[in-house]
Amino acid sequence: MRMELVEYEVKGKIANIKLNRPDKLNAINLQMFHQLVAAFRRYDEDSDAWVCILSGKGRSFCAGHDQEENTQLAAEDLFLQILNLTKPLIVAVQGHCLGMALAVAFSSDIRIGAEGSKYGWPNVRWGQSSIGGPAFMPHYLPRNYACEYMFTGDLIKAEEAFRLALLNRIVPPEKLMSTAQEIAAKISGNAPLAVRAMKEATFLGFDLPMPQRLAVSRLFAGRVAGTEDAKEGLKAFIEKRKPVWKGK
Repeated sequence: MRMELVEYEVKGKIANIKLNRPDKLNAINLQMFHQLVAAFRRYDEDSDAWVCILSGKGRSFCAGHDQEENTQLAAEDLFLQILNLTKPLIVAVQGHCLGMALAVAFSSDIRIGAEGSKYGWPNVRWGQSSIGGPAFMPHYLPRNYACEYMFTGDLIKAEEAFRLALLNRIVPPEKLMSTAQEIAAKISGNAPLAVRAMKEATFLGFDLPMPQRLAVSRLFAGRVAGTEDAKEGLKAFIEKRKPVWKGK
């Protein structure tokens, strides 16, 4: 029986994707890469899943690309797949989040880090460059910080990552998954079409001038306004009760 290197499960509208190669610090080999792509595709198409948590089993979230296999991976395709998800993705990180794994985390919407976790692209220490580092680091960090970490290969400690706004929260390791689940539960308790509209409008408008940003936001807000959920939300507000969402 083939071991699943990426596990997928849905409970209460929350999907959980778990990296399951703890003996290798969840380093991504070719098999895991294909399973991860399939898991994200499954989440995107799963009508029962309204939000997703990505995590890794064992003492580290993910050590990045498995250099022992030294296989070519279409990493940029994975990053774009995650960026194009229409539903929210939360990443919960313990231990190390390096190289390709950090690009995956940067592609997500919300990042929770455990105390003691570390982040970075140590590629230059091993004579390698990176696909994700030069693309993501200067996008999320001031260029001078990005260059220092990429050129030295030094890792970013959790406290520094939080200070630089790379993490939403830092929590004790034992509270990592419960915190991620708590945030996911809050999101899944809201109208799914409204949440998706917020995400898509944010993503599409990110690099646009403000007038175009507002136009994109108006477009998505208009689409949601006519849905059954929007009518149910207003009715529930007036009747002072909890709304029942149908995703329609």
